[in-house]
Amino acid sequence: MTLRSLLTACLLPLALGGCIAPVNVVPSLCLSMRATKMLDIHMMFGLTKPNGQPISDAEWQGFTQNVITPLFPAGYSILSADGQWRDTQTGTITHEPSRVLWIATPDRPNLQHDITLIRERYKQDFDQQSVGLTIENECASF
Repeated sequence: MTLRSLLTACLLPLALGGCIAPVNVVPSLCLSMRATKMLDIHMMFGLTKPNGQPISDAEWQGFTQNVITPLFPAGYSILSADGQWRDTQTGTITHEPSRVLWIATPDRPNLQHDITLIRERYKQDFDQQSVGLTIENECASF
């Protein structure tokens, strides 16, 4: 990639909120590791309700068991994180405990529906403004 195309890939999308640079997965490495094409999905969940009360461990566990697990029974990982968020209504920047849901999955017919369902249910159940989402191509082996 030339410097000009790298700058174009980073500066143009920067106005949209991030830098998009192509990820080159080495096909020979994927093959030698017996890995297959997958999507790497991350969803970011804040754990503080608008009234300032935390989303309890029991509430989070209930959400994962009742919503996420039925949609992704093959597995996923959850990471604890400290998040920063700018309230879209007030512009206030806050920090809160969060969880990152990490799913490696092949593309499939209902995937978009399932991702949307998780995000919408979380926003509805815990009165959240948003659930962050990133999706990348990868190769994976389990």
